[in-house]
Amino acid sequence: MVEQHHERYDGKGFPKQLQGREIDPLASIVRGSEELSLCLYPHLDHEIDVPTGLERFCATAEGQISAKLMSNFHEVFTTLDKVSGG
Repeated sequence: MVEQHHERYDGKGFPKQLQGREIDPLASIVRGSEELSLCLYPHLDHEIDVPTGLERFCATAEGQISAKLMSNFHEVFTTLDKVSGG
């Protein structure tokens, strides 16, 4: 799983250019989490709001993770933002 977290759903990752279901699902979750973190916290001293971060995430994560996983991330973080009063 650790070796695969740089693989992309579209096969353009590394080290083995795995694609789609060849990638361990947990590795895809790690990949998506890293990308979402970069979108929510573009600078260590600057946080952006969740809707803007999710918009950036959806734009940049395309091809990196499956559409289903992207949708799941979006749903979870939208719900968390609503629950927390964001």
